[in-house]
Amino acid sequence: MASANRLNDIFSQALVSDHHWLSVLADLQNRDVKDILITCADSLKGFPETIEIIYLDTEIQHCVIHQIRKSMKYVASNNQKTFMADLKSIYKTVTLNTAEIVPS
Repeated sequence: MASANRLNDIFSQALVSDHHWLSVLADLQNRDVKDILITCADSLKGFPETIEIIYLDTEIQHCVIHQIRKSMKYVASNNQKTFMADLKSIYKTVTLNTAEIVPS
C-alpha cells in the first residue's frame, strides 16, 4: 500500500514537464519495472518523448475519447448527433464483424 501511495504522490505533483516525467520513469525503473507495454498519455506534456528514453519498446496510444473530441470539429454541427449515435453503436458491438456492418 505504501508503494501505491508513493506513486500517487509522484503523479499528483503540479509540475509536469519533460524533466518531471524523466524523474518519474527513472523512479519506476529503479523499482525494477523492466518494461511498460502500453501507455495512454494524452495531454501529458513531454511524456511520450520521455518514455522512449527509458522504455524504448513502449507503445504509446492516444485515448479514443480525446481523438473523438478532436475529430468532431470536422463533422458538420447538424450531423454530429447522428455521427455520435452511429459511433456509439459500433462501440457497443461484441465482435469485429458486427462493428464493421454499416450502421443504419
